[in-house]
Amino acid sequence: MAIVAVMIAIGSYAYSKMPVKKTINSGWFEVTYSGSGVETDPANLEIGDMLSSPPLTPEQEGECRIDNQSTPCAVHLYFGEGVDPEDLDGLNLQAAIDSVLLEVDIRDTDSPDGYAKQWKEPEN
Repeated sequence: MAIVAVMIAIGSYAYSKMPVKKTINSGWFEVTYSGSGVETDPANLEIGDMLSSPPLTPEQEGECRIDNQSTPCAVHLYFGEGVDPEDLDGLNLQAAIDSVLLEVDIRDTDSPDGYAKQWKEPEN
């Protein structure tokens, strides 16, 4: 009986020391400019729905794409285990970064700053 108890204790200890695999989540989300302040300031951007794919297609009028150079319209976010992407909808981007251990992510994207932007009419 004592041997069984010792084996259980050793097994429990060994299991508790095993590395825990963390699930890392990331994805592209729509963002909307609030209409006041600096357009690129996360405090002035509201998180919308998660996009089904990255905004990678070539620049097109009216489209949100990584290569565009205007107001941010999507952001690539990295968030740890336990964060439900549905819970981010409607949050201010800066508040979400501050409270949910969330960050704008440039890893695994073609975006130099983690944002995709609205198409802007070229100036002559």
